[in-house]
Amino acid sequence: MLYQRLCLFLFASLPMIVQVRAGNLDSGVAESAASAPNITSQPMNETGTIGAQATFPVAAAGTAPLTYQWHKRGAVIAAATNASYTMPAVSSTDNGATLVVTVRNRSGSVSSAPTILAVAAPAPGTDVVTYKNDLARTGQNLTEPILTPTNVAAATFGLLRQLPVDGKVDAQPLYLSALFVNGRFHNTVFAATEHDSVYAFEADSGATLWHVSLLGSGETPSDMLGCSQVEPEIGITATPVIDRTAGVHGVIYVVAMSKDAASNYHQRLHALDVTTGTELLHGPTTIAATYPTTHGVATKFDPRQYEERAALLLTGKTIYTTWTSHCDVKPYTGWIIAFNQSTLARSAILNVGANGGGAGPGIWMGGGGPAADATGNIYLLTGNGPFFTSVAGS
Repeated sequence: MLYQRLCLFLFASLPMIVQVRAGNLDSGVAESAASAPNITSQPMNETGTIGAQATFPVAAAGTAPLTYQWHKRGAVIAAATNASYTMPAVSSTDNGATLVVTVRNRSGSVSSAPTILAVAAPAPGTDVVTYKNDLARTGQNLTEPILTPTNVAAATFGLLRQLPVDGKVDAQPLYLSALFVNGRFHNTVFAATEHDSVYAFEADSGATLWHVSLLGSGETPSDMLGCSQVEPEIGITATPVIDRTAGVHGVIYVVAMSKDAASNYHQRLHALDVTTGTELLHGPTTIAATYPTTHGVATKFDPRQYEERAALLLTGKTIYTTWTSHCDVKPYTGWIIAFNQSTLARSAILNVGANGGGAGPGIWMGGGGPAADATGNIYLLTGNGPFFTSVAGS
């Protein structure tokens, strides 16, 4: 009986042993059939435009499921886990960046060859850097690629947006295309206010890129000085001027009027970096001048009595400012005061009414600007005062 029971036990156990061995054999076959990933199409080098997207696709084979992880300059890119990676906004710092994708499955992993991103700046458009577009003040834009008499119509052409500022805008806004600000190129509009502020706006979205106040500590914009020609306050009235080649990034030159707590009035010339609004050239410089007269008593520029109404002129590396009165309030005369654009040092003075006894003329020009020709001659109009056929500069 013992022998029979032992045999039955052995025979009963045998199928269990066979099943285990068969299971091990099936598992080994499955593992050998799975294939590790391999790259069948490498991501290609790309040239991206600053502010635009750049896409890098890869193709891989191997036993599913495959997982992907993209790296930029060796660092993991968060959430970049698909077979294609799209960089949302290319910046200049991305130039030369290497991207690699690692593909994995349960049998192994493989990394792509490095792909390189080259960054290209957008094609520049036409800048508006001075009043009425050019030194002749023609107002024409001979490179306009879009607007025509047909499409400038009520149904297709009109207001896009309103941009908030802190005061009236009497100066003409200026414009730089493809200006590199905060890691991206922006088409940029510059606006100056009678509250003594300068703004840089993204033209295509309306976003504020920067904003600076040109008021000194404890100062306010000037009051109206009993004249309603500029109201309710006087800050920046004249259209500024831009030199895109000046400084590191370009410079916008602005004249601002203000008043301090002791009721002293100030006229200052500022030079601002166009990408940040930072004050440059050790500015601002205070505008001051005296001019001789025929009766031996010098005429002095009084910042309280004058307004820089006409647009600034930049020609021959010189900034020209021109001055008139507040509503013909005497005494006033017509000043032209010039400054070196690289140092803000005063370089020339002309008073077109020094011998007029403080009764003008002023340089009004309705907010327009002095013009200049190719040989450096300057043209302007005076008004509301005597006319002198002979003047001498200093």
